[in-house]
Amino acid sequence: MLCVYCGKEAGETKDHVPPKCLLPRPFPPNLLTVPSCVACNGGSSKDEEYFRLMIVGLMCHTPEADLLFDGPVSRSMDRNGRIEDLMFGSLRPADTAVILDVEYPRIFRVAEKIARGLEFATTGAAYPVEQEFEVEFNEVEGGSSETTFGPAFTHRRLIGGPSGWEFTLFDSVRFVVQHAQ
Repeated sequence: MLCVYCGKEAGETKDHVPPKCLLPRPFPPNLLTVPSCVACNGGSSKDEEYFRLMIVGLMCHTPEADLLFDGPVSRSMDRNGRIEDLMFGSLRPADTAVILDVEYPRIFRVAEKIARGLEFATTGAAYPVEQEFEVEFNEVEGGSSETTFGPAFTHRRLIGGPSGWEFTLFDSVRFVVQHAQ
């Protein structure tokens, strides 16, 4: 079987969808996995850690997200002070609000990887490697309509209009990943 992400290499490892770093322990027994080559599976770990830091660490405000922040995220910051600097350096004041200034390409790469993984895990077919996506995200209250991993991660397939996936992390941040028009 080929890697669902690059389509070039043998999918000799199993990649978790969503990445396990986004979920609290104990992990759900029904975690999805997809075939991935070593390069695609391990090559996105820094982006996934950044995603966890920015999205879960700064935008998710539930008790479950707090446990993830107080545990693995805090331990990462203790081990590497640059991570804490990266997180708090992304916040800047503006009039009556605080603006989160993120590296959007890194966030979008992880969101696209999750959508590609969901597509394969639920249909058995990989998106074409050349498929481009549009990614949007915003803060919300409540998960998507299909619950898979409790409040930590919900998802649903988009039907009508551009196809793709909607997923929500910790009932707080919703991503919409659609085929580019």
